[in-house]
Amino acid sequence: MARSASSCHSALLLGLLILLGACGKTPDSAGTQSSPEQVTIQAFDFSGEWTTTLPAADSAGRILYLSLSEGGDLRLLVDYQNDQDPVEELGSWKQDSERSCSLQLGETPCNYMILEAHGDSLVVVDRNPVNWGSSPFSFVRQK
Repeated sequence: MARSASSCHSALLLGLLILLGACGKTPDSAGTQSSPEQVTIQAFDFSGEWTTTLPAADSAGRILYLSLSEGGDLRLLVDYQNDQDPVEELGSWKQDSERSCSLQLGETPCNYMILEAHGDSLVVVDRNPVNWGSSPFSFVRQK
């Protein structure tokens, strides 16, 4: 009987220590699942000067100079490399997500581009193929 009472006291003492050890712990630290920590991802800075070169039917090619202002305005110069002044298009742009933006060139709704940031490049993921062809292209940030 003494041995049984001693075992009972030990079990009771052990249970009490376990309960006291859990006191004051938050549910997360007591072993329940917690949500992952929020990680803030810095949005890509699309503003700045960008350029690319595209083929052209009747010249050596087109050099596109894209300027995106912090205020949402854009200016696109298209140089056909044909001894004439570059063609200027004005428009607007907006950031759609942390890594993508959309451009609206001029007043025509079908003259658009959707770009995704990849390193120091803006990859054109969607555009009107009538205006910009069907071959993939990207802009590179100018230093």
